[in-house]
Amino acid sequence: SRPKEQAFLEAQWRRAGYADGARLAVVRGEVTSDRASGRIAAHDPARDWLLLSSYHLTAPRLSEYLDALIRFRPDVLHIYPSAALLLAAHLDHAGMRWPVPLQCVLAASERLTDPQRRRLEEVFGCRVYSWYGHAERAVLAGQGRRSELFYFWPAYGRVEFGPPDADGLQEVIATGFHNLAMPLVRYRTGDYVRVHD
Repeated sequence: SRPKEQAFLEAQWRRAGYADGARLAVVRGEVTSDRASGRIAAHDPARDWLLLSSYHLTAPRLSEYLDALIRFRPDVLHIYPSAALLLAAHLDHAGMRWPVPLQCVLAASERLTDPQRRRLEEVFGCRVYSWYGHAERAVLAGQGRRSELFYFWPAYGRVEFGPPDADGLQEVIATGFHNLAMPLVRYRTGDYVRVHD
């Protein structure tokens, strides 16, 4: 299911400006060293991606991150929202600006509020694109090309919505199409959305 997952992700990323061969800098929990003073970066030669540790992202090490990014010159930054916000805060505190032009920032796996998105778009000077999915790979939704609304992929999995709660939120219930070894049928995710007409 991993190649299928990657194909759907890249199809989504194209909505934000990603293209085949784009140089990605990834700040998403990569374990580059188990020591606090260890190296912060590794290179994935198969994809030509720069992998940066989100665990070592601290104010004293900010210059190392910026140096690595300037040397690599990524087209796209693929980052946890919390790491992006931390990087933005470190830049502000140091009185610095983001040094590398980007086509887009891909920020997912954590909640990102609209004010946080606006802040990151200001810092990075490009669109911040998000999507929704989970490790069970039963359902996937991503923002549109020109919309911040999330659209579910019907070929990825079947999505249903539970009854609205007092706030009008509905639980995402998913049936995946890709896990043939352990299919999840009408899997109650525990995630809630507001359905837009």
